[in-house]
Amino acid sequence: MITMKVTLAAFYENFTFDNPVTTLPIIIWGIFAGFAIAGILAYYNKTYLGAVVRSLVKKGANCPEKAISLGETGIRAHALRFHAVCCDRALSKYVKIANPEECEIKAAKESAFLKGFCRFFSIERNKKYDAKKAKLYVPEEKRIQAELRYTEKGTSLATVAIGIGAAFVVAVVAIRCIPYVLELVDSVITMYKNL
Repeated sequence: MITMKVTLAAFYENFTFDNPVTTLPIIIWGIFAGFAIAGILAYYNKTYLGAVVRSLVKKGANCPEKAISLGETGIRAHALRFHAVCCDRALSKYVKIANPEECEIKAAKESAFLKGFCRFFSIERNKKYDAKKAKLYVPEEKRIQAELRYTEKGTSLATVAIGIGAAFVVAVVAIRCIPYVLELVDSVITMYKNL
C-alpha cells in the first residue's frame, strides 16, 4: 500500500526545511483560511452593507435635503450597518449623515484614566449617533463610485461557497503534491551537479 507524504521532508540534498513551527500544511491551510475569510467579508460588505447604498440611491437620497433614515429605506437599522456608516469605515466614505447635531448621542463622562489612555495612544473616540434619527444620503459626486463598489453582481452566497470549495480542493492537492515536486526538483538538481 502506498502512503502519501503530507509534510515537507526535513532533509533534501540541495535545500533544507528544518523549521518545526512552519510546516507545509500550516502554510497552505493559512492561505486557504485567508482566502475563505476574504470571500466571506466581500459577501458581507457587498450584500449586507451595500444594501444601504443601493437603497439610498434607489430612493434618490443624493444630497442633505433629500436625506432619509434607514427606516424610510426599508432597511432595519442593525448596529453593524449603522456602525459602518457612522465610524470611519469604507461605507462612511460614501454614505453621509445629513443631521449629525440632531442625532448625536452625548457621551457619558469618561474617566481620567480612559482620557489619558486615549490621548497617549492617539486613539480618537468616535461620536455616537441615534440610528433612528439619523438622515442618510449618498453625495451625487460619489454615487457612481458607490454603485460600482456595492453592486450585488458577482457576489452571491453560492459564488462564495464554490470559491471556498475550490480553494479547499486546491489546498488538499497542494499538500499532497508539493513534497513530491520538491523531491523531483532536488533529484534534478543533484543529477545536474553530478554531471
